[in-house]
Amino acid sequence: MITPPSTDELALLAQSTFADTVFLLTEPSTEPHAPSPDCLCAVIGFDAEVSGRLVLAASTALGAQLAADMLCVDPTDEQAVAQAGGALAELANVFAGVLVPHVFGETGEWALGLPRVLLAEPPLGASERSRGVTLVSDAGHAIRVELVLEEKPTN
Repeated sequence: MITPPSTDELALLAQSTFADTVFLLTEPSTEPHAPSPDCLCAVIGFDAEVSGRLVLAASTALGAQLAADMLCVDPTDEQAVAQAGGALAELANVFAGVLVPHVFGETGEWALGLPRVLLAEPPLGASERSRGVTLVSDAGHAIRVELVLEEKPTN
Protein backbone atom coordinates (compact mmCIF):
# COMPACT_ATOMS: atom_id res chain seq x y z
CA MET A 1 0.00 0.00 0.00
CA ILE A 2 1.24 3.47 -0.81
CA THR A 3 1.27 6.44 1.49
CA PRO A 4 0.89 9.74 -0.35
CA PRO A 5 3.13 12.53 0.86
CA SER A 6 1.69 14.90 3.44
CA THR A 7 0.87 18.43 2.33
CA ASP A 8 4.10 19.59 3.98
CA GLU A 9 6.15 16.91 2.19
CA LEU A 10 4.50 17.78 -1.13
CA ALA A 11 5.36 21.45 -0.58
CA LEU A 12 8.98 20.68 0.32
CA LEU A 13 9.45 18.37 -2.68
CA ALA A 14 7.96 20.97 -5.02
CA GLN A 15 9.95 23.84 -3.51
CA SER A 16 13.27 22.03 -3.79
CA THR A 17 12.56 20.76 -7.32
CA PHE A 18 11.42 24.18 -8.56
CA ALA A 19 14.43 25.92 -7.00
CA ASP A 20 16.94 23.35 -8.25
CA THR A 21 15.66 23.08 -11.83
CA VAL A 22 14.21 26.46 -12.85
CA PHE A 23 15.46 28.69 -10.01
CA LEU A 24 11.84 29.33 -8.97
CA LEU A 25 11.91 30.27 -5.30
CA THR A 26 8.59 29.60 -3.55
CA GLU A 27 7.02 29.48 -0.12
CA PRO A 28 3.77 27.83 0.97
CA SER A 29 0.89 30.27 0.76
CA THR A 30 -0.50 31.51 4.06
CA GLU A 31 -3.80 32.53 2.45
CA PRO A 32 -6.12 30.95 -0.11
CA HIS A 33 -5.60 31.83 -3.76
CA ALA A 34 -8.51 31.69 -6.18
CA PRO A 35 -7.71 30.21 -9.58
CA SER A 36 -6.33 32.84 -11.91
CA PRO A 37 -8.65 33.86 -14.75
CA ASP A 38 -5.75 33.21 -17.14
CA CYS A 39 -4.91 29.86 -15.55
CA LEU A 40 -2.67 27.33 -17.26
CA CYS A 41 -2.70 23.76 -15.98
CA ALA A 42 -0.02 21.24 -16.79
CA VAL A 43 -1.30 17.72 -16.20
CA ILE A 44 0.82 14.60 -16.35
CA GLY A 45 -0.69 11.19 -15.70
CA PHE A 46 1.04 8.13 -14.34
CA ASP A 47 0.38 4.42 -13.96
CA ALA A 48 1.65 2.57 -10.92
CA GLU A 49 0.20 0.58 -8.03
CA VAL A 50 -2.60 3.13 -8.36
CA SER A 51 -3.06 5.50 -11.28
CA GLY A 52 -3.10 9.21 -10.88
CA ARG A 53 -1.93 12.56 -12.12
CA LEU A 54 0.10 15.57 -11.12
CA VAL A 55 -1.43 18.98 -11.79
CA LEU A 56 0.49 22.26 -11.73
CA ALA A 57 -1.80 25.28 -12.07
CA ALA A 58 -0.39 28.78 -12.49
CA SER A 59 -1.07 32.07 -14.20
CA THR A 60 0.09 32.72 -17.73
CA ALA A 61 2.43 35.36 -16.23
CA LEU A 62 4.27 32.70 -14.22
CA GLY A 63 4.38 30.39 -17.24
CA ALA A 64 5.83 33.24 -19.31
CA GLN A 65 8.44 33.88 -16.61
CA LEU A 66 9.45 30.20 -16.67
CA ALA A 67 9.63 30.24 -20.48
CA ALA A 68 11.61 33.49 -20.48
CA ASP A 69 14.15 32.01 -18.09
CA MET A 70 14.48 28.91 -20.28
CA LEU A 71 14.78 30.96 -23.50
CA CYS A 72 16.95 33.74 -22.02
CA VAL A 73 14.49 36.45 -23.08
CA ASP A 74 12.34 39.01 -21.29
CA PRO A 75 9.05 37.66 -19.82
CA THR A 76 7.12 40.06 -22.07
CA ASP A 77 8.79 38.72 -25.21
CA GLU A 78 6.23 37.14 -27.55
CA GLN A 79 8.14 33.83 -27.54
CA ALA A 80 8.02 33.66 -23.73
CA VAL A 81 4.27 34.28 -23.76
CA ALA A 82 3.76 31.76 -26.59
CA GLN A 83 5.77 29.09 -24.75
CA ALA A 84 4.22 29.68 -21.28
CA GLY A 85 2.19 26.45 -21.36
CA GLY A 86 5.11 24.42 -22.64
CA ALA A 87 7.38 25.72 -19.89
CA LEU A 88 4.83 24.83 -17.20
CA ALA A 89 4.40 21.38 -18.80
CA GLU A 90 8.16 20.83 -18.70
CA LEU A 91 8.25 21.78 -15.02
CA ALA A 92 5.40 19.30 -14.38
CA ASN A 93 7.35 16.61 -16.24
CA VAL A 94 10.46 17.21 -14.14
CA PHE A 95 8.51 17.33 -10.88
CA ALA A 96 6.55 14.17 -11.75
CA GLY A 97 9.91 12.44 -12.24
CA VAL A 98 10.76 13.36 -8.65
CA LEU A 99 7.33 12.86 -7.07
CA VAL A 100 6.25 9.52 -8.54
CA PRO A 101 9.37 7.60 -7.38
CA HIS A 102 8.98 9.27 -3.97
CA VAL A 103 5.40 7.96 -3.71
CA PHE A 104 5.88 4.51 -5.26
CA GLY A 105 9.54 3.82 -4.49
CA GLU A 106 12.67 4.12 -6.57
CA THR A 107 12.46 0.45 -7.55
CA GLY A 108 8.67 0.35 -7.93
CA GLU A 109 6.93 -0.17 -11.22
CA TRP A 110 5.50 3.03 -12.63
CA ALA A 111 5.25 4.89 -15.92
CA LEU A 112 4.77 8.59 -16.60
CA GLY A 113 2.54 9.88 -19.37
CA LEU A 114 3.12 12.94 -21.49
CA PRO A 115 2.23 16.35 -20.05
CA ARG A 116 -0.85 18.15 -21.36
CA VAL A 117 -1.66 21.84 -21.01
CA LEU A 118 -5.24 22.79 -20.13
CA LEU A 119 -6.90 26.14 -19.47
CA ALA A 120 -8.64 24.94 -16.29
CA GLU A 121 -7.94 22.44 -13.53
CA PRO A 122 -9.52 19.08 -14.37
CA PRO A 123 -12.29 18.11 -11.93
CA LEU A 124 -11.84 15.24 -9.51
CA GLY A 125 -13.55 12.01 -10.47
CA ALA A 126 -15.78 10.15 -8.05
CA SER A 127 -13.05 7.59 -7.37
CA GLU A 128 -10.20 10.07 -6.97
CA ARG A 129 -8.65 11.75 -3.95
CA SER A 130 -6.23 14.64 -4.01
CA ARG A 131 -3.59 16.29 -1.92
CA GLY A 132 -2.53 19.77 -2.86
CA VAL A 133 -0.66 22.85 -1.79
CA THR A 134 -0.40 26.38 -3.13
CA LEU A 135 3.05 27.92 -3.28
CA VAL A 136 3.84 31.57 -3.96
CA SER A 137 6.92 32.65 -5.89
CA ASP A 138 9.22 35.42 -4.73
CA ALA A 139 7.55 37.56 -7.44
CA GLY A 140 4.12 36.92 -5.90
CA HIS A 141 2.80 34.38 -8.45
CA ALA A 142 0.79 31.46 -7.06
CA ILE A 143 1.36 27.91 -8.30
CA ARG A 144 -0.97 25.11 -7.24
CA VAL A 145 0.58 21.67 -6.89
CA GLU A 146 -1.89 18.79 -6.72
CA LEU A 147 -1.36 15.04 -6.55
CA VAL A 148 -4.48 13.12 -7.60
CA LEU A 149 -4.72 9.37 -6.94
CA GLU A 150 -7.37 6.83 -7.96
CA GLU A 151 -9.07 5.10 -5.05
CA LYS A 152 -8.80 1.35 -5.33
CA PRO A 153 -12.11 -0.40 -4.66
CA THR A 154 -12.16 -2.37 -1.43
CA ASN A 155 -13.12 -6.01 -1.76
